[in-house]
Amino acid sequence: MIRPSSSEEFQPDALSKKVLNLQLTFHWLGETDRFCFEQETRTGNVFVLVDAATGKRTTSSEVSGIDLPTRTGSPRADWALSPDGKRAIFKRQDDLWLRELRTAGEQRLTHDGEPNFAYAMDPRTADLRKVLRRRDGSPAPLTGILWSPNGRHVIAVRQDLRSFPDRLLVSEYAPPDKCYTATHFGRCSTAGDLIPPDTQLVSVTLGSLTVKSVDLGPQSLNDYSLLYFLAGVVWWRADGEVCYLMTANRGGSHYKLVEIEIETGRVRTILQEFARYNIRLNPFDYARPNVHVSADGAEVVWYSERSGHGHLYLYDATDGMVKRQLTRGEWVVFDLLRVDEARRVVYFTGSSFTHGDNPYYRYLYRVNLDGGDPQLLTPERADHNFNNLFDAFSLFADRLEQPQAGSSISPSGRYFVDCYSTTEQAPEYVLRRTSGELVTKLLTSDASELVASGWRPPEPVVAKAADGLTDLYGVITLPSSFTPEKKYPVVDLTYPGPQRSWAPRAFVDQIASPYRYQTFADAGFIVVTIDGRGTAYRSREFRDAFLGTEDVFGASDHVAAIKQLGVARPYMDLDRVGIAGASFGGYGSLRAILLYPDFFKVGVSATGPSEWLEMHGQVSVERFFGVPSASNQVRAYYETISNTKLASRLRGRVLLIYGGIDENVPLKHAFVTLDAFIKADKDVDMLIVPDSAHHVFREPYVVRRSVQYLIDHLSAQQASAVNRGE
Repeated sequence: MIRPSSSEEFQPDALSKKVLNLQLTFHWLGETDRFCFEQETRTGNVFVLVDAATGKRTTSSEVSGIDLPTRTGSPRADWALSPDGKRAIFKRQDDLWLRELRTAGEQRLTHDGEPNFAYAMDPRTADLRKVLRRRDGSPAPLTGILWSPNGRHVIAVRQDLRSFPDRLLVSEYAPPDKCYTATHFGRCSTAGDLIPPDTQLVSVTLGSLTVKSVDLGPQSLNDYSLLYFLAGVVWWRADGEVCYLMTANRGGSHYKLVEIEIETGRVRTILQEFARYNIRLNPFDYARPNVHVSADGAEVVWYSERSGHGHLYLYDATDGMVKRQLTRGEWVVFDLLRVDEARRVVYFTGSSFTHGDNPYYRYLYRVNLDGGDPQLLTPERADHNFNNLFDAFSLFADRLEQPQAGSSISPSGRYFVDCYSTTEQAPEYVLRRTSGELVTKLLTSDASELVASGWRPPEPVVAKAADGLTDLYGVITLPSSFTPEKKYPVVDLTYPGPQRSWAPRAFVDQIASPYRYQTFADAGFIVVTIDGRGTAYRSREFRDAFLGTEDVFGASDHVAAIKQLGVARPYMDLDRVGIAGASFGGYGSLRAILLYPDFFKVGVSATGPSEWLEMHGQVSVERFFGVPSASNQVRAYYETISNTKLASRLRGRVLLIYGGIDENVPLKHAFVTLDAFIKADKDVDMLIVPDSAHHVFREPYVVRRSVQYLIDHLSAQQASAVNRGE
């Protein structure tokens, strides 16, 4: 075993620094078919300007003569800027005001706001920056205020929190500014509340200063529908007089797409979808919903798992009837990237049609709105990195409008840059027409320094789930000094939450992952990362497999897969298996060691929730576990899946890790979990990092301590076995 000496060797970019052009961002220039990017070389970076029509490129050591795209943002975070940038909505006390930026003239727009029923929102589940804002003195962002594209109207939301108690959200026990302990309270709902807060939408017509209540029920904006609205995920008719948005019930089992007539506040339901557990409008919960309403309001592209797999459907928005199913089969649409209404073409990513291919690889397709089979545009057998990230817990990070690293389609819709890779193959960048033809190869990432350092690519693996039928995909990461004659303890690095998949599928996933697969492997472990049933990007049956059971995050699949992988790999010591994870992975790792104490001997559980009923972020709780107030049976299920109720089953060693200023899983969960083990008379270890937030597991110090914990206790098992003569 390699003993970590200091936290310096665990910096997150240690491996990625050894790869040139690992993550390039391509900037399309205005509405043209030209783009630029910054290319890394051994002697310094250069800027490359490319004409997509010809593939011709020019290179310079600095940006010169290139009109780089910029995004005009609001001059203040607590203002909502008009489309023309000349006016802003702001909140004074509990009401909305309009400010003319040129003259500084102000007008009051609403008059009925009151404490805890104020206009605009600062919802706890979306804003996790209270601590940082206090320290830098920045204002709370203004959210829930949407301008119509024509600048005539504003839609605003407010939530009635008057009947909810002030709850402690987070305490700063060791703030770096040396102030006394700072506490942050807020009125918010939890999964244990009988009903969530009522929400009201109003429309404001600025010319006449008319305020109309939108005719939505007070419980219409639940689940992700509220977060979508706060992030501006709505659709407008071309004239700006009609808006389309999604509504949902508590728990997310019923979604609607509704039409709102702005000037009158009238609402019409266009279509709706039901599910046994929860509706997914994208296989990845934190991505944009795969929905599009045409500019004339006549058609809707809608995503549904009704066939058992996530596919796209075209609706008539007038009568709410399906016009045609755009995609079908035993594969999954991932992201709706663009609807080209003029050309009647939809661009989307999805898994491969070919059975036997890695089902998590993203491929780009196009399909005609008027019918026909999808056309594959990216033939290389690899993951094609079209990033459609929508982080529901980072709505105020200004990420949705910014260019992101990876593949992208030109504004004109005629070309796209494609970044593709596998866990073994470094990224390749090519330029194609959206009809599929290759224009030119742009460049290949240079991983020679990484390979020279002794790094070896992970091994892609497939194993059967606990049902003996379902294929599970993942990777095995070996130590750089690996020799097959030795036996190595095994560590399952896990995130079994149903929001996403976790196992690396692209080169960057392995190299730049916050979970540091290679770091754990180089300490002397065989690291297994696998997506069991219950996670995303597969069929609805795959995702729902464990809902309603004691093993809600599918630890049995991980046990089955690791056992199978060990049969053909005698260097995997299945008598020494550990598990580690953070957040839902922290809950999952602790639950696995409690449910399967004979298999998992050591666990590292970081920022894992303990009492689901008391979670402030109820969206990612109720949509998976049910609404507690719906029945006594559902409420009892919350007791079943609480790790505190299984504390007496602990037989191995566990390190619990929490961040002192975590606003997502507050420190209270640390004490509730520890208290349960104390009452069960079970020994556990705990590490609290006073000034760390929810991503505490990524910090170099914590990585070092986690690695050391696994070394100490999995190695100790080996030493004990030797002493017993086994």
